[in-house]
Amino acid sequence: MEGSSEKVIEELLDRLEKERKKIWIAKGSAEFLLVLFASLGLVSLLSIFYSNSIYFSVLKILAILTLCLGFVKFLAPVLLKKEERTKLALEIEKISPGLGEDTLNALLLMSDLNRTQRGLGVSRFLTEAHVNEVARKLKSLDLSPALPREKIKIYLKPIVPTFVLSLTVFIFAPRD
Repeated sequence: MEGSSEKVIEELLDRLEKERKKIWIAKGSAEFLLVLFASLGLVSLLSIFYSNSIYFSVLKILAILTLCLGFVKFLAPVLLKKEERTKLALEIEKISPGLGEDTLNALLLMSDLNRTQRGLGVSRFLTEAHVNEVARKLKSLDLSPALPREKIKIYLKPIVPTFVLSLTVFIFAPRD
C-alpha cells in the first residue's frame, strides 16, 4: 500500500497545482487581451487626429512597447510560475487544519522511506502508516476551496466592450 499512497499524494498535489495554474493562466490571458485591445483602440483613435508618418511610427512603437509590457506583466509570470509544495500545503491547511502540516511531513517521510532503516531514524511501519493516513484524508477531502476564487468572467466583461470599441475605431481609422 505504501507505493499507492505515495502516488495518491503526488497525484492529488499535482492535480491541485495544475488546476490552480489553469486559473492563473486564464486570468493572465484575460488581462493581456484587455491591454492588447485597449492599446490597439487607443492607437487607432489617436491616428485619426493627425496624419504624419513620424507620428504613426511613434504610435506603433508605443503600441508594441505596451503589448510587450502587458505580456511581461500579466502573462509571462503566470507561465513561468512553479508552485511549491509548501504553498499547496498552506492551502490544504486552510481547508483542514493540521492536514497541511501532515502532508508536508508525509512528503518528507516519503523521501526518507528510500533510505535504510538506520538512516530513517523511525520505524518504517510508523512512516508508512502516516503516509497512508495522509493519503486517505486527502482522497476524502474536497480540494476545490484551495483553488483561487477569482472568477474569469470578471476579467472577460471589460474585454468585450474594449474589443468592440477598438475594432470600431480601427475600422474608421484613416487608411494612410
